[in-house]
Amino acid sequence: MVYASYTTGFKSGLYNTNAPLDPAVRPQTVGAAEVGFKTSFFDRRLQLNGSAFSYQFNDIQLRKATGSSGGTTSLLNAAKGWSRGFDMTLQALPTSRLSIQAGFEVLSTKIYFAVVGASHD
Repeated sequence: MVYASYTTGFKSGLYNTNAPLDPAVRPQTVGAAEVGFKTSFFDRRLQLNGSAFSYQFNDIQLRKATGSSGGTTSLLNAAKGWSRGFDMTLQALPTSRLSIQAGFEVLSTKIYFAVVGASHD
């Protein structure tokens, strides 16, 4: 089986309850694309699955420590970011009592911390 998907999502904007006079942060959005495959061989005793994916984030919500003790935080929107990678999994059933599983993932992520609408310290 081969598949492809594209989805979108969001995390709603919110207020910082620890600093109610701070402005609300904007909603965070994500666009997610994925392509992959799922295979099985030898009467399903060997399965190999793989996928490649890419996520594009906008208005990432993050917390920034303020004050010297770090106990107070501000909510901010970072500009954007992305995450890309691929993963593979293998499952083998050589006997009815033995299962072998392996997997790996390669991931690359970048977040642009230029804060939108805020001064830089």
